[in-house]
Amino acid sequence: MVAFSFPASSLAAATPDPATSIRAAAAAARQIALPLLEQRIAATQATQLEFISALLTLFALLGLLLLFAPFILAFKHRGTFLRTLGTSLIAALLFVVTVELFAGLLIALREFQNSVGSFLHPQAAIAASFIDAIDENAATLASRGHALLAPLKAIALAGADPTPSLLLDNVARIRADYAVFSTVARVLEAVYNLSALAPLALVLLLLVFFFIGVRPVLATIITMPRDAALGGTRIARTALRHVVSTFLKEVLATLLFAIFFFFVVFAAAFFMQLAIRPAVSAFLDAFILSITYLDTIGGASEGAILVGLLGTSAFLALAFVTVLVAAFLFLWRVQSLFRRRLHAREPLSQNARFWLWGPLGTLWLMAIPGLIASAHATWLAPALLKISPTNRDPSFALLLVANALLLLIPFVVLFWLSRGFPVLRFLAGARRRSP
Repeated sequence: MVAFSFPASSLAAATPDPATSIRAAAAAARQIALPLLEQRIAATQATQLEFISALLTLFALLGLLLLFAPFILAFKHRGTFLRTLGTSLIAALLFVVTVELFAGLLIALREFQNSVGSFLHPQAAIAASFIDAIDENAATLASRGHALLAPLKAIALAGADPTPSLLLDNVARIRADYAVFSTVARVLEAVYNLSALAPLALVLLLLVFFFIGVRPVLATIITMPRDAALGGTRIARTALRHVVSTFLKEVLATLLFAIFFFFVVFAAAFFMQLAIRPAVSAFLDAFILSITYLDTIGGASEGAILVGLLGTSAFLALAFVTVLVAAFLFLWRVQSLFRRRLHAREPLSQNARFWLWGPLGTLWLMAIPGLIASAHATWLAPALLKISPTNRDPSFALLLVANALLLLIPFVVLFWLSRGFPVLRFLAGARRRSP
């Protein structure tokens, strides 16, 4: 985080050692608000997984309706009741077991989330990074006016999420004539709320992959009683062998895919963490510069403030999207290859190019936001912000815009130079139709 040395603010409150008070507020947020946030995240994730598991269980119980198939078929095909009764029992059992298999996988995922705590959740990373940035820049923030941070401790003690939008809301109340702060606060709050959907999106992705693979199996199971009624015992036994064989292959494909899923989710969380901390620091740099701009220059440009604050928020959103899209496409391809191997007996070596370059390309795409954000915090921002604006050199607007562009432009350039879109097409393309 960059340390600033700007002139004292006219907003500064007459309180003894305000920097110490700000550090105390950050410590209170770290000790009280952050654990409460982590508890809410854990409870929310548990509720979401339990809800999905309950829906799957209800869907699995629909398989018991197959027990009524012999009675329905007996009206259309006389003399088939006893023949279809045993097949219907087996079909109902297979339907329930097939769907409950995935419900068990969700339980394993919940235990995995409990074991790693809030590491997999970007909201916790944003809140922790924000608190650390406040602590590291306490002296600078104190020089900009302790009134800006006064509500932080009370909000932290009340259990609200410690997010960067708190600072913007405080400034919006103090400087109501600058609506830009309220605008950016709402955008940043939306990014924060959308980040909460990242773990759920990956779980729903796993759910979609499972039903893509198991749909043919369930369709065959449902038609087993009818096939038994129309074709007799031999056809029923053939259909049963096919269903059991396909079911076992899907179980193996799901287990293999789950291993990759856990590794990819962990990698996605790691690279999100890598990008979030310096991105939040860049936002705080822009915030401090904006407050100094308002305090020093009479007619501060709302457009420059908007670009400076919104640019860093947009980079945070880009980081989430890049990591999630790379993870999604890689997992989609892996699921397809495993199913083709088990059903069509296609050797994995036939896709050796993907197994070599696919993981490397995925990890590289995930790493790009973190590399850019770290480089910005380590080299670019310090070099830029060595230019300390004064009343005789009102270059605040230029610094605000440059601070944001030094995040966004290097990201676009590096993504383009490293052939980011061809990598995405490679992960998603050349995928044969699954059986």
